[in-house]
Parts: sequence; C-alpha cells; structure tokens
Amino acid sequence: MIQKKTSLFKYAGIMLLLIGSLSYMACSDHFNDYYKSKGAKADKTLIELISENPDLSTFKTLLEQSGYADLLQGSALYTVWAPTNEALKDFDASDPTDVKNLVGIHLARFIHNASGNRLALTDAGAQNRDNIIYSVNSKQIKFLGTPAGGYTVNGNRLATANMLASNGVLHTIDSPIAFVRNIWEYLALNNLDSIRAYLYPFDTLTFNVSMSKELDYNEEGLTLYDSVFTKSNTILYNLNDKGLGYIDNEDSIYTMIVPTNQAWTAAYDRIKPYFYTTATDADSLQRMNTQYAVVQDLVFRGRIDPNVYGAADSLVSTRGAVFYDPSHLFAGATEYEASNGKVYVVDNYDLSAWESWQRKMTVEAENANLWRGREKQSDGFVDYETNNLLRGRYNWSRSDISNHGYLAVNNTAQAVTTHIFALIEIPNTLHATYNIYVRLLPNWWEWNVKSERTIIRYDIQQLDRSTKYAKYDDKVWTSLIGSGKDGKTTAAQDKEGTEGAASDSIVPKRILLAENFTFPEANYGEDVNTVRVKIVAYISNSQARQGYNNRMLIDCIELEPVH
Repeated sequence: MIQKKTSLFKYAGIMLLLIGSLSYMACSDHFNDYYKSKGAKADKTLIELISENPDLSTFKTLLEQSGYADLLQGSALYTVWAPTNEALKDFDASDPTDVKNLVGIHLARFIHNASGNRLALTDAGAQNRDNIIYSVNSKQIKFLGTPAGGYTVNGNRLATANMLASNGVLHTIDSPIAFVRNIWEYLALNNLDSIRAYLYPFDTLTFNVSMSKELDYNEEGLTLYDSVFTKSNTILYNLNDKGLGYIDNEDSIYTMIVPTNQAWTAAYDRIKPYFYTTATDADSLQRMNTQYAVVQDLVFRGRIDPNVYGAADSLVSTRGAVFYDPSHLFAGATEYEASNGKVYVVDNYDLSAWESWQRKMTVEAENANLWRGREKQSDGFVDYETNNLLRGRYNWSRSDISNHGYLAVNNTAQAVTTHIFALIEIPNTLHATYNIYVRLLPNWWEWNVKSERTIIRYDIQQLDRSTKYAKYDDKVWTSLIGSGKDGKTTAAQDKEGTEGAASDSIVPKRILLAENFTFPEANYGEDVNTVRVKIVAYISNSQARQGYNNRMLIDCIELEPVH
C-alpha cells in the first residue's frame, strides 16, 4: 500500500550563478530603459525598500535568517517577489533549511518587470522563454500575465508591482510561492542519511572563468568576479557510464525509489558478499562497489504509478535493468510528489540480484581483451609462437549474431589439425554463481565450407594476483574448473579425454561450459581483468577426415546468474 505525502519545502541546477557586484550590460540597459520611460529614480536598495514596508517585516526577518539579505544590499541586480505578513502567517520558521528554501524561491537574478505580454509557452504564438525564470536556488518560476489581466508568479497574483530599487525591482504577493523539493532535495529528509551520505558528496562546483565577468579589483589587487560556477556530478550525469539520471534538474522527470536507513543497511549487508575480493585495496573496493550496487537501479524515467503494473508488465531503470511485475518494488512505500517527478521511500529494499547487480553478462568475442603476445596485422592479430590469427569480423545483415560481430580464429599455416585457441578476458565478474556458455557460429559463414565443424575444449582461468609481471606473458593463470588431457578441460569428452563439444555446421550453437559455477572472488571495476575463458579447437587426424577443422568462429561468452 502506498502512503502519499506532498511537501512544500535546492540543492543545485546544472549552472549556478553566485553573488556578484554587477549584472550583465543587457539587463542593466533593459532596467534603465524601462524606468527612464516612467520617469522613475532608483536611490534605495532592495533591502531598504523591504525594510521600509511594515507589511514585509516577516519576510525581512526571514531574509536575515537565511543569509539572503546580503544579496539585496549590493549592486548586483535582483528581482524580489516578497510575500506579505499575512501570506507568511502560517509559515513555521523553526527549521533553517525551510527558511532558506522559502526565501530563495522568491528571489531571482536580473530584472523581471511586470510589463508587456508574458504568455505561457502553451499559449498560441507564445515564443518567449524568458517567462520561465530560475530562482537563486535554481527553482523554476513562471512569471506570466498581461497588462489588462494582471500578472502572476507560479500562479500567485501580484499585489503590487515594479517598485524600483537601485539594484533591482520589488513585487509583492499575497500568498507565498510554494517550494516543492525535487528528487535530489528529497534525499535531505530524515531517515535517509545513508543514501544521502553516499550520493551528496558527488556534487562538485568548479569556477568557470570564461563565463564569469570581471568586475573590479579588491584592496589586495585580486580580481573580483560576478562568478559563474559549473556543477558536475559523476554519479548522476555520466549516463554513458554509471550515471543514474538528472534527478536534480527541474526540467527532467524521473521516479526514484529511496531506501530508508533501515532498508539501506539491509541491502548493503545482502549485496556486500557479491563484491568480496582479494585485491590490494579490497576493503575500499568492496565498499565502493557495494554502495553503487545499492543505488544503481533505483531511478526510472517519467512519473510512475506502481498501481498500474501487473504480472505481465515490466519497468526499465535508467541503467537498463528490467524489472518484471514491478509493483513489488514499491510495496509499503511512502509517496512524495517532487517538482521533477516522484519519490517512493521504502523500508524494504525488494530488488533481487539477477534483476539488478548480478544481471546476465555477454562478452563479445570480437571486442574482448584477447590474450598475450599478439601483434596487429592488417587483417587481425597474429601470435608468432602459435601462428594463430584472430580477426574481429562483422555481419550487419544477420540478426542471429550477437551484436553483429564475432571473432574468427584460424591458423596462418592452414594446418587442419594444429590446435588453435583464443583467450577471452571476462570483466566485472562477481563472487557469485553463474552458468557459463560459449556461442559458436558455423564455419561456412566465414570460410564457405558448409559441411565443416569445429570441436572445442575450454578452460576458465583466474589470474594469480601475487604475480609480478612486466608484460602480459609474465602473468600466471590457474584453472578454476579442473583439467582434462594436456591440462585443457573438455566440454563433453570421451573416455580418452580427447573430444569435446562440436559446433554446428548450419546454425549457431550455444555450448554450456560450466554449470552452477561460483567465482572465488569478484573482479568488478578493476583495471586488470583476473578472469579469462580459453577456447581451444582440438582436432585429430581422424576427425579432420570426417569434415572437422581447427578453424572456429566465436560469437560471445555468456554468463547467466543462477537463482
């Protein structure tokens, strides 16, 4: 059952304009031209105008409590929509954060007059996006209206308008602008300390010299700027890597499931063993990977109503995880309406490993880190010890090839019975259980011999982390699944241990390499891959006479979670 709450309550927009001494010249000219036409003279600051108005005494007090009063007594230009005392009579000023949020949404940089036709973007012929203004705490303000009909700010009608100050303009309103948190800001709620402590430190501000304006010099000769700071957040914005989504952006719509401290702790303890490792920085690496795994699939695009989902429905996170019958994710949640979507706070973290942090993995053979001792040639990689030739190939016309690419492996000497192999590194494995497959394609797709097949052997190997190596050849690898003849594990060997599983001569074939296989440790997010699969074409003379060849086409390696 969903409990629903709505809150009036910034953390950041993507570009923040911080306090300066002057505005841009265009705004100054607009300001001067408008008031010269009215014959007005501006000789008082905004804070002085507010202080002189007894009906704004409550707002003045809140300005001082929030620290924003300092903005309104400098020379930088601002617009203020000041709520009257009557409008603020029910406001609880006991929480400093609430005070700062409320005051901040009533202030905006530069001059915004109640003049002309300020049409909504949905109105016919409306072209001017200047009617969408951002407050000093990066909230959207819709300043709309006409001279005949009057003006509103976020639906609140102006009581008085266009009171001139030396550093801006003052309007008054009889009801306050509601501050509604965005999803990022909702993480500041009580009992969300754990997820907040993890996500908030990713926020960084960098001074943008090229966009900032030089104003003057101080007494020490240092340049003073009307400063522009660029915000970055690698865990939110880097969508091609690990970004969750722009949940702090007022222009984007998302839904986020947010675990309480209780749910976070339970999820962390459940996920942590999957990232067990013996790497040099094991503790910090395990902690970092576990924390990210908790949050990686909590964000979804759009406003989501979990009550509309049934057993046949699915929901996809911003990181690509597919949840079937997703209503269980929201069970017992408390729902909040955010300015840019919805927040569902849950005491129970009901994501499963195979839905989220341990999903199916496909390693494309044509793109994989392959193996030692290879030298690039015009048509592939050649190992001069074995004369193996490895070539990444693509066929865009066939839909039955994973990612349309494959790895062609053959022997440059064209010897039918010479054993050839490929070593395919597997990144981002977990300390978890998988069924592991290799997918082979028919040889005739590459070499046009329709009856030809390949017999393979294989091994799954792990790097000895204690190895001190200067190049790839120095690494020491050990088998994780035992060995058959000549130390090569076979897929379906006969009593002599010489024959493994065969490819199909007509269609792609998926061969099981290991069932219910558990990696002894994780190798997630590390620079060096510590797991690889060895695929060997192992053909005898008698098999060569039966239409087999040591050439092989490897489509991909697949790891399916066991659950």
